[in-house]
Amino acid sequence: MKKLIFILLVSFLTAACGSDDGNNRIIGGPTPPNTWISLLVSNQTGDDLLNPNNANTYFSENIKSYYLEENNETHHSVYHSIVSPNDSGRLAYSLKVLLNSKVHENGITYIKWNDTETDIIKADYDIQFTKLKKLWYNNELLFDSNTNTHILIEIIKD
Repeated sequence: MKKLIFILLVSFLTAACGSDDGNNRIIGGPTPPNTWISLLVSNQTGDDLLNPNNANTYFSENIKSYYLEENNETHHSVYHSIVSPNDSGRLAYSLKVLLNSKVHENGITYIKWNDTETDIIKADYDIQFTKLKKLWYNNELLFDSNTNTHILIEIIKD
């Protein structure tokens, strides 16, 4: 009986694992670490542009996020949310964004703030998709795992 349970357990675990696009990711597994980032967004005078009480704020319902797929088509995603200071423990509102982690290098995520402003986040991961290696925001390197340990991105809009 113990052998039967062991065989069933091994069969179940083997069936639960597979590859996704040849990237050796576990199907149904958890979201890889560091695929969510938080953005603090302010203007030149320091006003929190995600606070709904401020003028010129970016409202959640107007923000769109997209992935650039390997076939160079964009994929609309709703994987973002505005997090209040009460929920995050920070002093300002933040935008939580799920990054494109479908490729190891140059995973592109677009954030469309409104009809005229779109920013680009590019991310590189290690081969097992367990660690964010580098992150660029509008082609500016903002995170490198060789020199940084904390990911909190502060964006200043004009």
